[in-house]
Amino acid sequence: MTSRAPLRAWGNPSLPSLPNPRMLRARATAYFVLMFILLALLPFSIVESLVALGVAKLAIPADAILGVGTLQAVLEAYTVLSKPTRRYGLSILLAALCSLGYLGVFLTSSALTVDIPTSAGPLTAQVIYTPVILLFMIGPAFRLMGGVLVWMEDRLHPGERLRLEFPSPH
Repeated sequence: MTSRAPLRAWGNPSLPSLPNPRMLRARATAYFVLMFILLALLPFSIVESLVALGVAKLAIPADAILGVGTLQAVLEAYTVLSKPTRRYGLSILLAALCSLGYLGVFLTSSALTVDIPTSAGPLTAQVIYTPVILLFMIGPAFRLMGGVLVWMEDRLHPGERLRLEFPSPH
């Protein structure tokens, strides 16, 4: 099989059976919506609510959380779209680097200051969440290594991953 040969051949078990592009786009759209809610809207609304109530002060602006969360959701959707292509490894790398950068921003200011009103005056407490952020960074670090491996495999053995991930139904 040459690199210019068609990737879908009905009845040929040696070629992969790639998913329908319309179905792939639907999956990517659904994944984008889910990731946008989890990575952008939810953190943004939590931070905005805490700041508006005057309960907490965070060194990261809420708009930055919304922007980077949106970028991360777009990269995750692109990863779903690029799975049957040779760009899949690079899309995993970009998404993992963005995740590490997103968490790294939180790591630089990993203290949350909470003002608790009391009858004797406000009591200020500080919650340091550095260990939690470091634990969250383990997943993207492994994903980064996986992206490197997928990228190398696609470069060294074009089409091999596709035959394994999208086997022919025949």
